[in-house]
Amino acid sequence: MKPWFCVLLLSCSALLPQWVSADVLLLLPNRQPSFINAAELIKKQMLANGVQAGQVKIRDIGQAAAWDEDDLILPLGPLAAGFVQRQSVANSVLYTFVQEAFVRELPRQGLANWAAVVIDQPLERMVVLADALNEGRYKNKILLLHSSANQALAEQIKRLPTLKHAELENIPLATTGLAAGLESRLYNAGLLLAPSDPELWRGKNARWLLLQAYNYRVPILAYNPALIKAGAMLAIYSEKQAIAKESARIATAWLRQQRFKPGRVHYAEASVAVNDSIAQALHFNVEELQALIERIKKLKQFQEGLSHGR
Repeated sequence: MKPWFCVLLLSCSALLPQWVSADVLLLLPNRQPSFINAAELIKKQMLANGVQAGQVKIRDIGQAAAWDEDDLILPLGPLAAGFVQRQSVANSVLYTFVQEAFVRELPRQGLANWAAVVIDQPLERMVVLADALNEGRYKNKILLLHSSANQALAEQIKRLPTLKHAELENIPLATTGLAAGLESRLYNAGLLLAPSDPELWRGKNARWLLLQAYNYRVPILAYNPALIKAGAMLAIYSEKQAIAKESARIATAWLRQQRFKPGRVHYAEASVAVNDSIAQALHFNVEELQALIERIKKLKQFQEGLSHGR
């Protein structure tokens, strides 16, 4: 073989992806079809990213939990995440399909190299979307309602950007006595934000707030598309395919470097759903609203904040 050809081969090989000799273990809490489907989506995306099929394994916690200490473990959901925690593993761990609040409450003694892909959308994106939607509206106050005990949300509130078109009023509430002083605030509000908050935006509290907002003709931007059916006008959320794609992206990057930026929480690409009936009842033009949402999703500020440290 000619020397110049050897040099060319070496140069080309240096440009190819450099994979570590480790595997990725997708760990399921059980064999329910929803978890199997999520794992298959992650694996399919990793193969599309160039990972070899033999490097990606799917198991559940009921099987023998045997893995090499160099492997990356991806527990899907809170039950699998808790199982990994109880094993006190020394492996790198990528939590996925879990809520941000759950991740932040997990003890991590001895777990130095971890990251998470959460099902939530960051509050920053919700606020950026709400600010843009409120541009030019007469009532430019945006209400952020959440329970006073929601510490995970309190951390996100500290990172919120300065609004360009509206005024944000942060309202932490006790879950009892919701009506106190809320009516006057709703009267002057242009938009109401319903972030991820299990105490305030679920059950009878959520039903009462949705009804009051509609009575005062205040549109709601919610964290969960289920609230769309209950009366919210908009919801910003993560689809299963997007969470799987982001999980695969981070796992693929780990196979090249065998490490994370410690303690990073990652968010998937956002989807936005619209309740056409509520939008029309609140005098929004649905086609214009949809077009505006698509423009907002392309803004740099809306794309920022894909991950942050703990």
